[in-house]
Amino acid sequence: MLCRIIAVFDNSNISNQQSMEENIAVPELRADAEAAASLTGIARWGKFFGVLVLAGTGLFFLLLLVLWDQLVGALPELDNADRETAEIVKVGIIIACLILAIIIGVLMSFLLKAASRIRNGLRYNDSLLLNSGLASLRNYFAMYAVLSIIQLLFSVAGFFIR
Repeated sequence: MLCRIIAVFDNSNISNQQSMEENIAVPELRADAEAAASLTGIARWGKFFGVLVLAGTGLFFLLLLVLWDQLVGALPELDNADRETAEIVKVGIIIACLILAIIIGVLMSFLLKAASRIRNGLRYNDSLLLNSGLASLRNYFAMYAVLSIIQLLFSVAGFFIR
């Protein structure tokens, strides 16, 4: 089960009059059949997962919007101090939901962009599209790693605060 992506440097179109920056050879990626099948599967699952997460997030926010009055009604309102605290909690919930929506939107945009570019790069034998798709996939995993480290730090901090 060895998948190979071969980088081939094409220097045949370089003329002597071009500058040094234009003489840089761009590798043309060629995937064998097994690698192309694996990358196509990655693209399909990436698109499925991205759409599923975006749809689930949309349903969550729709449910939150529908049940907002019940959620707000669950907050205690005994006197003025508690009302101010309840208002702060409401604003905090809204801000947390907006931050969550932005993070999920950016993450899934990288994943969907990667899936689309990888699929099109393989379909049209376009190495630039394939490289761009793999770069978007790398960005997705890098952002996911940063978020995982942040979550781990919060978990460790919560462990020591108790």
